[in-house]
Amino acid sequence: MGFYFIRMNKISLSGNLEKVIATIFKLLIIKFSLLKICMRIIFSLITFILFSFVSFILLKDKYIDQNHFVILIIFSAIVSAIIAYFDEVQELSIGGNIVKLKEAKKELQVTIDQLKSIKVSTYRMLLLKSLHSSGGFGSSHLVDSRAEYFFSLINEIKQSDCFNDLKSEIQVQLTRLLIDQLNKFYPIFHDKQFNDSDEFPKPTVFYIDLKNEIIDKVHQNRTPVISFDQKKQEIVAAIDNYAALYILLKEVEK
Repeated sequence: MGFYFIRMNKISLSGNLEKVIATIFKLLIIKFSLLKICMRIIFSLITFILFSFVSFILLKDKYIDQNHFVILIIFSAIVSAIIAYFDEVQELSIGGNIVKLKEAKKELQVTIDQLKSIKVSTYRMLLLKSLHSSGGFGSSHLVDSRAEYFFSLINEIKQSDCFNDLKSEIQVQLTRLLIDQLNKFYPIFHDKQFNDSDEFPKPTVFYIDLKNEIIDKVHQNRTPVISFDQKKQEIVAAIDNYAALYILLKEVEK
């Protein structure tokens, strides 16, 4: 009986909590709506004052007469009213031509959505071909040079606000690139290729395990022989490249 009472209290508290959260969200929506209205009214007042001040200066310096001054003041008031009540204005008549603002806004939004869809499709195609450039599998260099183009493409995608729309496509190509980059130096540490089914190791592991004997194994059979400093520089650059890709993967997985 006691257990039942406690459980009922929990259900009651849960229901009250949901009501409180819903009320908070409603208040926030009202607050932001009021803030938007206030900002629009303030901007309309500033516009009216600015237009009126300019009109007064023109009248004072005798660039316009009193009739033109009155027309400018009326025009300023109309423009300010349109700004203040823009969402409520259905149509505007200019020189006998009726401009339907609501329809124009909808058409503009449709155009924006279509342009974004085209951008997403274009970036999707570029992602599919992003690893076809040279510098990938078969190269003797420890740094996978395809990562440079891949990062620049991701930056463009982010700037175009298409990152969230393309996360799945990015993850597929990024996983391939991570595996290829990792397998360029993973065997130097573990004498075997990375198992694709395993979880990607953290980059810090390689920085910690990077000892002189590991660096000596870099390009061990290359002719002519390269110096120890060159070997170290190349393997560190490869780990840095992997680390940057690893960070991007964690961002995509969010």
